[in-house]
Amino acid sequence: MGAVATPALGQEGGEARSVTPAVQVTSDTRPGRNHGYQQLLVSPKDDNTLVIIESDLTVSTGGCPVHVSLDRGRTWATRKAQPKPDQYGSCTRPTFGPPIDAEFGRDGMLYFIGSGSETASNRGPTDVYVARSTDLGETWSFTTVARGQNEFEFTKADGTKQKDTGRYNRLSMAVHPSDPSRVYAGIMISAGTPGVENLPLRSLVSASTDGGQSFGPPVDIFGAVPRDQIFGSDVPSLAVDREGAIYAFTKERPPAPPPTPTPPAAPAAPPAAAPAQPETVGAGTPVTVPPTTTPAVNGAGCPASPQGPPPSPPTTQKVPATPAQLGKEGAGDRLLFSKSVDGGKTWEGRSIEDSVAVCRFCLTTPEAAVDPATGTAYVVFESSDSPPPTPRDDRNIFFMASSDGGKTFTKRVQLNDDVDPERKPNYNQLFPGISVAPNGRIDVAWHDFRTDALFNPGGRGYSNLAGETCWDAFYTFSSDGGRTWSRRNLRVSDRSMNKSEGYVVNPGYDVRAAMAVASTNDAAYVAWPDSRAGNPAVPNDDTYFASISHSSARQQGESGVRWTSVALGVAIGLLVAGLAAAAGAALFRRSRSTAAG
Repeated sequence: MGAVATPALGQEGGEARSVTPAVQVTSDTRPGRNHGYQQLLVSPKDDNTLVIIESDLTVSTGGCPVHVSLDRGRTWATRKAQPKPDQYGSCTRPTFGPPIDAEFGRDGMLYFIGSGSETASNRGPTDVYVARSTDLGETWSFTTVARGQNEFEFTKADGTKQKDTGRYNRLSMAVHPSDPSRVYAGIMISAGTPGVENLPLRSLVSASTDGGQSFGPPVDIFGAVPRDQIFGSDVPSLAVDREGAIYAFTKERPPAPPPTPTPPAAPAAPPAAAPAQPETVGAGTPVTVPPTTTPAVNGAGCPASPQGPPPSPPTTQKVPATPAQLGKEGAGDRLLFSKSVDGGKTWEGRSIEDSVAVCRFCLTTPEAAVDPATGTAYVVFESSDSPPPTPRDDRNIFFMASSDGGKTFTKRVQLNDDVDPERKPNYNQLFPGISVAPNGRIDVAWHDFRTDALFNPGGRGYSNLAGETCWDAFYTFSSDGGRTWSRRNLRVSDRSMNKSEGYVVNPGYDVRAAMAVASTNDAAYVAWPDSRAGNPAVPNDDTYFASISHSSARQQGESGVRWTSVALGVAIGLLVAGLAAAAGAALFRRSRSTAAG
C-alpha cells in the first residue's frame, strides 16, 4: 500500500477564519423535494455575483433550477428559465456521482452540461447537451454533444467487440482559462440497452472550438491504453491549465468480480412528489404528507430518531485467497489520469495511485482543479483503505498535486483531521469538492460524519455508513500549493443533517456528488443539500449556502459573522479525538447498510 502523508499544519494568520450563517437558497415548499448536485460558480466579471445550478429529481420534469446572488450569497433569486431543451423530459438522472456540471467562461458565458431523453426515463439511451447563457440564466441556447441512439463500439473483457446505444448520465466540463472559445465536455458512457451489464464503462471527452456552439466527436481518453491494462473508467473530472493542456482524472472500472459476492445494486431513483395526499414515497409505501416544511433550527441538532439495536459490521466480502491483479476481474478501482496537449484530439493515460485499489468501490470519482497562476494541477478524492472483510469503511479525503504537467504527482495527503487510533474504522468523509482562488489558495469541502459523535458518542462500537446518522459540511484550505493545510478542519454547516431525512446519503437513494465549492481571494463559498426540513417518511433536501472569510478586514468588521461554527468545529474535533466528553446524545432510528458505487 502506498504511503499516506498526514496533513502538514501551520497556515498563516493564526488560522482565525469566520463562517457566515447558513442561508437557504431554494424557496420550494413541496413535500419530498430533492435539491441536490449543486454547482456553485463565481462570475469572472464580478466577484459579488454567484450562481448555483442544481437539480430536483423528485419533479416529473427533472428540473435544474438556477439561482443567482448579486451580493456574495446573502440573498438569492431563482430564474424562471432552466437549462433544459424542450424536447427532453428532464435535464438530469439519479446517479452516484456527478450527473451535471456548470462553468463560466472568461468572457462571462455561463455553461451547463446535462443529459436528456424524451421520456425522462432512468433507463435506456440518453443524449448529452450543453446549454449556454449570456445573461446569468435568464435565457439559454442549446447544443447537442452526443446522441444516445448513435451506436458506440464497446470492447468486452475477452477482446470481442459489441455495438450498442449509449447511456450518458455522469458528466463534467471545463473551459480554457484564457480562450473562452475552447470548451470541453467530459462524459461517461455505458450501454444504452437496459440489462446489458458486460460492456465496459468508458471515459470520453468532446471538444468545442467555437464557444460551445458545436462539439466534435467524443474521444476515449484511455483509447491508446491496451484494454488489458485499463478495461473501464468513469466520468473524467476536467481542468485546463494556462497553456491549454487538458487534465482528466477519474476512477477505474475494472471487470466485475464473480457473481459471489454480488456487487451492490444501484440505488432506486427518488420518487416524483405529488401535491395530493396520500403521497407515494420510496418503494411505494403510502404515507400521509406532513406540513410543507418544518421550522429551521439553528445549532448542532441532528433530529432525534428511534434507537434500534446495534447492527452487525458488514461481512459481505471474504478476504481473497490470492490478491487480485490490478485492472483485472475482482480488483479494486485505481485513480486514473489522462492528459491532452492538442485540444482533446489525442490523450495519454495511466494509473497514478494504485494503493487505493484495496477493494471494489473503495474509490469514488475525483475532482480536479488547476492553479491559474502556476499551472499546478490538483486532485482530491474520497477513498477507503479498508480491505475485506469490512471493505469501504473509514473513508477519508485525499489530495495530490503535480507541478510538472502531470509527469509526477505528490504522495497522497489526508485532509480530514478526525484521526482517532481508538476508532477502527473511524468516521467517514465523503465526496470532496475543490476550487482554487485567483491568488492560488486551494479550498476543499466535503460531507463529514464526525458530528455523529455528538449524538451517538459510543458509535455503536464501530463506524460505517450503516452505523452513522449525522453529517455536516466540513472545509480546509491551503495557501502554499498544498504543502501545508489549515490547522484544523472547519465545520461550515450550522446544523447537522440526519441522513434518513434527506436523499444525498440516505441508503434508500444515495445520490451523492461532490460538495459545491467556489473561491475568490477574499472568501471560499460552499453549498450543500440540507435535510433540516425533512423526515424519514418524506425526505426533503433544500440547497443551503455559507461562506468562509479570508479577508482580515471582513473578519473584523462585517456584520452577521458567525463564530459558533468555528468553536463547534473545534469541539467536535476534540470530541472525536477522545480529548473531551461527548456533548450529548440523541436517539437514532435503525439504519440500513448503503452501497458506494
